[in-house]
Amino acid sequence: MLDVWQHDANEFELPENVQKGLIFLIALGMRVDPDLAAPEELLRQAQKLSNQISLTPPHFPEGVGGDFYDGVIEELLTELAERFLAPFESRKINLSSSSDKLKVWKRGAKDRLPTCLGSETSLLSDWDDIMTSLCGLIGDQINDDLEEAFVDGFLFFDSYYPMDVQGTTQISGIATAFLPPHLMWFEHCLNFDPELLSQGNPVQKVLGCFLRPEEPLIFPRVLMFSDWLHYCGPGQKRQEVWDANLIQFTVIAGTAQTYFHEETSESWFSPACEKLRDEGFKTPPVCTSNVEIATVLREQANDKWGYDVLAEEGYPGLGAEYTRRACISLLCVANGILQPTWNHFARS
Repeated sequence: MLDVWQHDANEFELPENVQKGLIFLIALGMRVDPDLAAPEELLRQAQKLSNQISLTPPHFPEGVGGDFYDGVIEELLTELAERFLAPFESRKINLSSSSDKLKVWKRGAKDRLPTCLGSETSLLSDWDDIMTSLCGLIGDQINDDLEEAFVDGFLFFDSYYPMDVQGTTQISGIATAFLPPHLMWFEHCLNFDPELLSQGNPVQKVLGCFLRPEEPLIFPRVLMFSDWLHYCGPGQKRQEVWDANLIQFTVIAGTAQTYFHEETSESWFSPACEKLRDEGFKTPPVCTSNVEIATVLREQANDKWGYDVLAEEGYPGLGAEYTRRACISLLCVANGILQPTWNHFARS
């Protein structure tokens, strides 16, 4: 599993420090996952990423992991908690040698995380910036390899939990709660067989983290739309689509036809319209040019998630692009349902 995990991380163009920080946070999240409350279940899940972890004590062999700067990581996680949770209060420990108290979770003198972080932060683009930054900054403090960085997450938790159960639990709970889809995949993938993972395509992996696959109305149609854009047959890529930059992809997706105007009388159609409206999607205007189509998608993506899909500047790696492609695919399907003729100008 670790080999497949790292293969996908490299394919998503995640820098080494981001990979280390991400796998460290995944370990923290495991420690407070209610589905892993039983020690045996926790350790079995952890063994997927490290075969050096044992079901019997000692669970971590001596000398595995431990080469990281926990003080800086503590400051970063405290900053995340204090700026987002508001209020976040950690425990203070009485020092036996004096009447002074030692605060367990300490925030650094200077904030390091993006300025968009706050108690009202909600846009996906903001959490994308925050969590990517957090992973990279934590990874900078880890001198171990990727597998040991995962073990480091367990060692870190075990050193702070006895001193402050509530604070450590809170922080570990938000460690992976707001990952963008292309980072969330690296936690979600642990639920699958490694051999199956290597057969999946990266856009579909991210799409499954962007939307709920069990949702019966919208997800199947977004998946079919995305697959149709990227493939012309089983395993046959539309290479020009994969090679397209995000601006080009926006135009390709926006001018593609969903043909939902032929399905308005189907039983799924009205419930799908209602669901989309309940989730804040609005009926798009009927466009009369490719430029107008792209502009509508740009405005919608920015309003809904904070992404500028027509920005000229680059973005951090293919994984981040796949998250943006998922946003665009959902918008095209939503537009096609709410206004089936919105992009008929582009019909050939």
